[in-house]
Amino acid sequence: MSEWTAKYFMAVRETARAAATEPQLMEDWKETDCKVAYRLSHSVGHSTAFAVILRTTEKSVWTNEFESIELTCLIESISTNNPRIEWKKIKNGVPSYVYFQNKISGDLEHRALLKEPANLVILNASRSDTAQYRCEVAAIDDQKPFDEILISLAVRVKPVMPRCSVPEAVTVGSSTELRCIENEGFPQSQYQWFKNSEELPEDPKTSSKFYNSSYTMNTETGSLKFRSVKKEDAGEYHCQARNEAGWSKCNPQTMEVYDLDIVGMFLKVLGGVAAFIFVVVGICQIQKSGYCSCKDHRETNYKVPQHDNRMDYASPDETAEIDIVLNDAETRKKVEHKTEDGKKDKYFLFYDGETVSGKVNVTLKTPGKRLEHYGIKIEFVGQIELYYDRGNHHEFVSLVKDLARPGELSQSQTFDFEFTHVEKPYESYTGQNVKLRYFLRATISRRLNDISKEMDIVVQTLCTYPELNSSIKMEVGIEDCLHIEFEYNKSKYHLRDVIVGKIYFLLVRIKIKHMEIDIIKRETTGTGPSVYHENDTIAKYEIMDGAPVRGESIPIRLFLAGYEMTPTMKDVNKKFSVRYYLNLVLIDEEERRYFKQQEITLWRKSDIVRRSMSQQATIAAQRYEGSNSETASAKAKEETD
Repeated sequence: MSEWTAKYFMAVRETARAAATEPQLMEDWKETDCKVAYRLSHSVGHSTAFAVILRTTEKSVWTNEFESIELTCLIESISTNNPRIEWKKIKNGVPSYVYFQNKISGDLEHRALLKEPANLVILNASRSDTAQYRCEVAAIDDQKPFDEILISLAVRVKPVMPRCSVPEAVTVGSSTELRCIENEGFPQSQYQWFKNSEELPEDPKTSSKFYNSSYTMNTETGSLKFRSVKKEDAGEYHCQARNEAGWSKCNPQTMEVYDLDIVGMFLKVLGGVAAFIFVVVGICQIQKSGYCSCKDHRETNYKVPQHDNRMDYASPDETAEIDIVLNDAETRKKVEHKTEDGKKDKYFLFYDGETVSGKVNVTLKTPGKRLEHYGIKIEFVGQIELYYDRGNHHEFVSLVKDLARPGELSQSQTFDFEFTHVEKPYESYTGQNVKLRYFLRATISRRLNDISKEMDIVVQTLCTYPELNSSIKMEVGIEDCLHIEFEYNKSKYHLRDVIVGKIYFLLVRIKIKHMEIDIIKRETTGTGPSVYHENDTIAKYEIMDGAPVRGESIPIRLFLAGYEMTPTMKDVNKKFSVRYYLNLVLIDEEERRYFKQQEITLWRKSDIVRRSMSQQATIAAQRYEGSNSETASAKAKEETD
């Protein structure tokens, strides 16, 4: 709290106490310099206590991207000299601090400031700032020690250049459609079409210039449909996408309109007749050569053409089937993995450094037919696919084995392949906005269309005991109202671990009715201004349902094995991250929520611990789990067996 703010609240309190000595039951007082009104209510001869009251000039505000916005939190009544002021951002139902302990934090750090006494100014607003913001003020000397106010902020984003589709040429009397789309603007863009730089009216019947045109315009979807194109519809067209933040347009494109070409059609028919005559003449020449005769066939008046004994080639429609079979398919473990549509399928499980080997079976659909190809190959691919950029696949592993050189296949054939000690640096993952997958792809290259088959596998990354695994200690508190300390036994957990901790209530002056711990998964994709965050609550663990008292402690024991989680993935190939947080939530009788988040690290522990690592496991158990030497050694030995 700055010196100016301290003086400000001191002046408010002294003025309020002086006003309390007046005999009236109700008095209004206004401070001109501060421009804040205070309403005092008291009885003569009794001590004066006030309620902290907040208000805002507007509960729903907006600003344009890259501009500044001020969220007002005005204190109308207060008697505490040094109140506690906090701002929280609530997005997708998950709150996070933006002003806490007298400093800006979270994603607004270095982009916001607190304007005395409690207004929040956001500088250089971005689309990710669209959310609800809650101003909270706690005043311990007031009769009502707490108040809050909620403000909704919408950041409007200017549209980018829309993608326009204009046909180059159409025929008079035909129907056609011009399309325009833009997905980056917020709110959603409205569309307007222009012809030769002149704005087209939404209804052509309202304009004498376009009265005879047959188009219909949809400003919501950007569609411009012509039921029956006329000659005067030819020209340069461009589309403009606009919203409250601004507008953008695509480059003009020319649409030409042609009359029905009778002469051209006649010439095409004439050309067809000429081709027919040419075919007839060719047949007659064949007859003269003796290969065919229109007379009765006798043993001496026709020739039998000599055929090659080689087999015919397969036509483009007669393709082959490909099947990929792993060498250890019968013994290799399969695990369930979530697909993009949310379902679960079983896939073969591999680890980093394992060899991938097997066979590619090529079966011809029509035996006896030859299949010409330009080579047969198999690939081992690891790639990342971002759902908002499906056209680009980011490959981080790409290995190729040539199985056959260009040539011909006259019968079904089997090809062996082996990728030795393949590096698989990341774990397979399917999220809300991103997918990381590994797969084998066999391809028969052909002139017109390739024949290919893909086979997905699942990769899991295994870790050993962390070298450092310190405990987590945090505090939640409102000055002189609430003070809670909670401690977790460590900060890094394997996926089948148990979170053990305790919560200590050192000061409780707020009536708490419910407390829980949530495990939140946060998926982050993209870089720079195009960053997307998706929060998903994996688990909720109810700690208590009732009012705690001072000095009480509550144990926590949360088993992770029952939840579907992946290891923590940080900055995977600079494309995405997956992080996990423990979120402590407290709810009082007035439905106010208090929370504290702490990031934890999850890792996958091997089911079978190698004998060479047993000593490291023993040391780790002694150091981080507080076990004695005998217990830890026995545990390592059991895991080895």
